[in-house]
Amino acid sequence: MFKKDKFGKTDRDGIRQFEFWDRRHDAGFPLEFIIAYYEYTKSKFLTQNQLYWREYFMDRPIPPEAPEYIRDAARVVEFANLEKEERELLSYLERAEADLLAREDYVRKVAERKAARNAARIVEEAARKAAKALREERLITFQLLVSLGMTHEQIAAKYCISADEVMKTLNNEYDDEIEE
Repeated sequence: MFKKDKFGKTDRDGIRQFEFWDRRHDAGFPLEFIIAYYEYTKSKFLTQNQLYWREYFMDRPIPPEAPEYIRDAARVVEFANLEKEERELLSYLERAEADLLAREDYVRKVAERKAARNAARIVEEAARKAAKALREERLITFQLLVSLGMTHEQIAAKYCISADEVMKTLNNEYDDEIEE
């Protein structure tokens, strides 16, 4: 469309931009508004993205390094150019893939919850075993201290527990959980 540049030479610019300008009042259009002509058969462009657009408009493959929005535009046009049956089949395949991903996500979440419950059971069992070992150790220690002549109150003060707790330990009277 634009054969020559302002110097009369062959114009190679692929982009021409025209702004609205009021010569009489020497003012531009009140809104930023530009008309641009894109001549994709020319070779000189301002940015790499404009070259990607040229590839798109000339029905050439879009390089993988092109911005996602240009690749998206190519996919939209490609989808719109499909026959009705092809679009329906593609939509069906996309739904099937989405269903598969949802199922995989559900299975993963179920497995994570199961693993968390198993880990909680393992921690609870370890806590019960540790509490039992502590009670057995205290029983032996308290029996030794009593045999050495310490009173229940002295033992309670030493271990920062109540005298009743010392009695429970010596009499082996425990609930399932020990209070620390």
